[in-house]
Amino acid sequence: YAESRQMQVHIQQALDTLSPRERSVFLMRHYRGLAGKAVGNLLNISEGTVKSLHSRAIKKMQNALGFYRDSLDLGMEVQQ
Repeated sequence: YAESRQMQVHIQQALDTLSPRERSVFLMRHYRGLAGKAVGNLLNISEGTVKSLHSRAIKKMQNALGFYRDSLDLGMEVQQ
C-alpha cells in the first residue's frame, strides 16, 4: 500500500509540472480514453494542437517519472 501511495504522489507531482492545457489533454487522453479529435472538440482547439500538447505532456511525464523506468531497468520508450 505504501509503495502504491508513493507512486500516486509521484504521478501527481509529475502532472503538476504540466501546463494547464497539457494537463487537460493528457488527462482526457489517458484517463478518459478520448481520441484526439474529441479532445480538440471539447477544448475548442485543433487536432494538431492536441497532438502537440499531448507529445509535450508525455515527454514531461517521462522525464518526471524516469526514475521508475531506470529502477525497473526498462530502457524502452513509452509509446504514445
